Amino acid sequence: MDIDIFELRFTANLDFFQNKETIAKELEKLFDYWEVDSTTIKLANNAKNYSVILECKRIAFSSLNLKQEEVSNLFNRIIETYKKYVEIKKVERIGYKKTSTDKLEMSLSEANKLISDKLYANKKDIEKLLGKISDLALVIDSEEEDYFFHHRDGAMETDQARENMWGLIPKTIKESSFPIFEKMPKKSTYFFSDIDCFKVNQKLEIYKDFPSFVKKVTLLKKDIKKYLIR
Repeated sequence: MDIDIFELRFTANLDFFQNKETIAKELEKLFDYWEVDSTTIKLANNAKNYSVILECKRIAFSSLNLKQEEVSNLFNRIIETYKKYVEIKKVERIGYKKTSTDKLEMSLSEANKLISDKLYANKKDIEKLLGKISDLALVIDSEEEDYFFHHRDGAMETDQARENMWGLIPKTIKESSFPIFEKMPKKSTYFFSDIDCFKVNQKLEIYKDFPSFVKKVTLLKKDIKKYLIR
């Protein structure tokens, strides 16, 4: 199971407030649900399990088990529509967060022992890749050029993995995504990975470079799994 979240935080003029309805109506065909209140536009496609929140200084797109190419295309289209009605002056933070669960064919105690043994055996390589590791919680902050990473990795049983993933699902698509969570086998063990990749203080055009965020996170997750559970 994969949850992808793209987020853009920025400084902007106040045109958003007078153009909320127009923005929502222009994006309506991409969604099957939308609502507008005094500060926020909320849109959701329950058939495909994705949603977006638009505010005066923030755009956040969330999806469950959607192909990443489709995610990037949708997010770009949303930003282009937003830009038509609101002047974005400066990008304060742009980020991509990927949270995933991979089923393991072993018990939780076996998974924790495997991770512990491999962490001990590969500690130098892992710290070279990820940065300093201080405990088995594997909460790590690292940096590569002007990309920043924050991630958590570890083994979990079904209930804990489901709870962690469920907490990331926007309310607008919780009901439609419930069957996906119900299919998670009970009393199973999962490798849980939560990776946040972001940049700060960028030009607006940086959003077109989202594929590089996705690529870095995908490669990082692959390396983490190689060192810890394979």
